Amino acid sequence: DGKKDEAASSQSPEPTPSESESKAPAPPMTIDKKASYTMSLGTSQGDIAFTMDAAKTPQTANSFKALA
Repeated sequence: DGKKDEAASSQSPEPTPSESESKAPAPPMTIDKKASYTMSLGTSQGDIAFTMDAAKTPQTANSFKALA
């Protein structure tokens, strides 16, 4: 008869609420807030070095140092 069967449309499911993310506490502050720190990130294409100014970003610099 030449008619195509069309699938019945359905409504999208309601989103499921995500579980609350638990965050680890910040590491204790162990850096000199007046210093600069050079970090190195190793990749398959070579290392990337960058300097972090602890006076401007103390928590970030401290976190990177704690993870190193």
